[in-house]
Amino acid sequence: MYKCETCSKSHEGTFATGRFCSRSCSNSFSTKSKRSEINKKVGEKLKGRSNKMKGISLKTGKLLELRKCFNCEKEIDARKSYCNRKCLMEFHRAAKTSFQNYRLKASFTFNVYDYPEYFNLQLIEQYGIYRAKNRGDNTEGIVRDHMLSVKEGFINNIDPKIIAHPANCSLIQHRDNCSKNSKSSITYAELLDKIKNF
Repeated sequence: MYKCETCSKSHEGTFATGRFCSRSCSNSFSTKSKRSEINKKVGEKLKGRSNKMKGISLKTGKLLELRKCFNCEKEIDARKSYCNRKCLMEFHRAAKTSFQNYRLKASFTFNVYDYPEYFNLQLIEQYGIYRAKNRGDNTEGIVRDHMLSVKEGFINNIDPKIIAHPANCSLIQHRDNCSKNSKSSITYAELLDKIKNF
């Protein structure tokens, strides 16, 4: 009679030269031995250290490689690139080109319905608001157009707040806006006059 090295049951030695009573006992023994080996190594590395110390995984107990966050340079787990979402957004904002940042600052943020006396809202009723094919499919819809273009504002170093002013906005169909591209329909002096009278 043999004694199983995993469950300690007595058996007749029919499996794995008598060391185990079954295949499952054999498999669990090898897993168990591997685990205890790993735990021993990790235990030696962690001797005298707190489990909450930086660089040690609380799940596995393994020492982690550290790297610096791409944005704030705080030490983080090497599997990550940023310490949080805020750092990710800041990094990508900084990585954009100066024109992209200018375009972002020069975007319209107001609601045309707040200025019914300045905009022809009947166009929106007639054509609807522009929506891309994958977002509602109204390609004939109305968009807000920069009369003094963002590109011209960037080239001439005009404050993006002036470009984003409601006086610089006109409502036109999307297709007309596409054909207009980056051309301006008014001059900088005309825009300043419009802003004064707005």
